Amino acid sequence: MERVERRVQRHVQLLIARGIRVACLVLATLSAPLGAAATGYTTYHFDNARDGWNNDETRLNQTTVRSLQRIGDYALDGEVDAQPLYARGIAYVATENDTLYAIDPRRGVRWQRHFGTAVSDRYVGNCRATAPVIGISGTPVIDSSRNTLYLVAFTVSDGSAAYTLHAVNAANGKEVRSVDISPYVRDTRAHRQRAGLLLSHGSIYVAFGGFCDHQAATTYGRVLAFDATTLAPRGAFVTTASPLCSGFHYGTIWGLGFAPAADSAGNVFLSTGNGCIDYNRLPNGGYSDAVLRLTPDLRLRDTHASLFAPCTAVDDNRHDQEVGSAGVLLAPDTQFAIAGGKNGVTYVLNRENLGGFRSHCPDRAVSEAETSWGLWGGPASWHSGNVTYVALAGTGPDGLRVYALAETGELKLRSETRERLFNGGQSAIVTSDPAATPRSLLLWTLTRPTTGTVYLRAYDALDVRRRLLSVAAGSWGNPYGYAGNSPTVADGYVFVATDKVLTVWTCRAQRRKS
Repeated sequence: MERVERRVQRHVQLLIARGIRVACLVLATLSAPLGAAATGYTTYHFDNARDGWNNDETRLNQTTVRSLQRIGDYALDGEVDAQPLYARGIAYVATENDTLYAIDPRRGVRWQRHFGTAVSDRYVGNCRATAPVIGISGTPVIDSSRNTLYLVAFTVSDGSAAYTLHAVNAANGKEVRSVDISPYVRDTRAHRQRAGLLLSHGSIYVAFGGFCDHQAATTYGRVLAFDATTLAPRGAFVTTASPLCSGFHYGTIWGLGFAPAADSAGNVFLSTGNGCIDYNRLPNGGYSDAVLRLTPDLRLRDTHASLFAPCTAVDDNRHDQEVGSAGVLLAPDTQFAIAGGKNGVTYVLNRENLGGFRSHCPDRAVSEAETSWGLWGGPASWHSGNVTYVALAGTGPDGLRVYALAETGELKLRSETRERLFNGGQSAIVTSDPAATPRSLLLWTLTRPTTGTVYLRAYDALDVRRRLLSVAAGSWGNPYGYAGNSPTVADGYVFVATDKVLTVWTCRAQRRKS
C-alpha cells in the first residue's frame, strides 16, 4: 500500500508541475488511508458537542473549494428547516411537508417517505414563521450502529394534531417503531418541536418551544427522553413549572433549530427563551433566559453549578432579549461551554460550574464577548495547533467574527469580516482534515434572506477576511420566516437544503489559466 501511495504522490506532483489543479479524489488519497470509510454527518452540527466541526474532511480545502461544481438540484415537497444529514453515501433531508428524502448526491432520490398530513399554520394561531404548513422542523438524528434514523413528525388527522417520534430504517425508510408523544407535550397548539434531536447514552432527547409566543398561559419549555430501542419514556423536564409562573410560562427551547448538546457523561446542555423567572426554586422553578445542565435522566441538580443566567436576565426578559435564541456549544478539548443570544453578549462558562444567577453585575461567567447585535442559531468551534477557536456570526454590522479561546476562558478577537449580516446572522460550520492543518480549515455559512436567493459562503477559518467562495444556493420564499439552517459538508460534498430543493456541490479538476 505504501508503494501505491508513493506512486500517487509522484503522479500528483507531475500534474501540479504541468499546471493542473488537483481533483478532490486524488487529494483524498494523499490524506486518508486507501479504502477508508466515507465521512458521516449523523447529527445536528456534526457531533453532540454541537461545535459544527467535521475534522475528517479530506477532499475539500482552501484550494479545492475554489473549484466547486454544482452537481445536483433535487426537488423536495416543502420548506426545509432541518439540517441535512449524511451517512453511508446518502444525504437525508426532512421537509415541513412531513416527508423524508434519502438522496444519492450523484444519482438523485433513492427513496422518500411521507409521514402524514402536515399541520396548517392556522392551527397554531396563524404563526407564519413556517408557512403554509408545519411538519418536520427539528433536525433528525442517525444511529449509525443500527442504521436507524429518528425524527419527530407533526401531523393532523380529523382536525387533531399530533407529534410522533419515528424510528426508520435508514437503508429503505421502512418504519422500525413509532410512538405518539403528544400526551407528554399536552397542548399541541402551543408547542413546537423545533430544536434538533439528540442521541446520547441510549436515549433520544426531544425538546419543545412555542409558536410565536402567542399563548403564554399554556406554553412551557420542555425536553423529553425516550429509550432509543423501545421508544419508551425515560424522563421529562419542564423549564417553567414554578407556582409563581401560573398564567405566564414560556422558557421555551428553540435556538433557531440548534440541538441540545451532551458531554461524555451524558449530561444535557441547553438554553431557554424568555418567560417566567424563578431561579431560587429547586425543583420546579422558572428557568427562563438561562443555560441549563441536566442529568441524563433530565434532572436539574442545583441552581448554581447546573444553571447560568445573565445578571441582566430580568431586564433582558422584559425586552425579549433571551439567551435561548442560540444553542449551547461545548468547545472541543476544553472545559468550557459557549452560549449567547439576542442580547448581543456571548458567554464562556465552566461546564462543571455554570455560575448560577446574580441580580447585580458582573455575573459569574468565565468571560464574555460582544456578539454583533445578537446570535440566532449558535457558534462553531475548532482547534488548530494548540489554539481553540470560536466563530460567532450575529445580526449586525460587524459580521462574522473568529476568536481564540485562551486556557483561562478569555475570548480574543482574531479576525472579522465587517459584512453586515441580517435576519439572525448565520450559523456557521467548520471543516478540516484530521490534523486541522491551516490550509484545510474552512468556515462555511449560509445567508438568511426573508425572501430571495440564499448564498453559500466559505472562508479561511483562521482569517475570515479571506472569503474563498460565494455562490447562489437556492432560494427562500416565506417572507414570515428566514432560512435558519446550516450547510452540511462531508465526504467532499456540500449540501444546502432551502425551499423545495436540495442543492449539491463537489469539486473538480481544472486547468489553470495560462
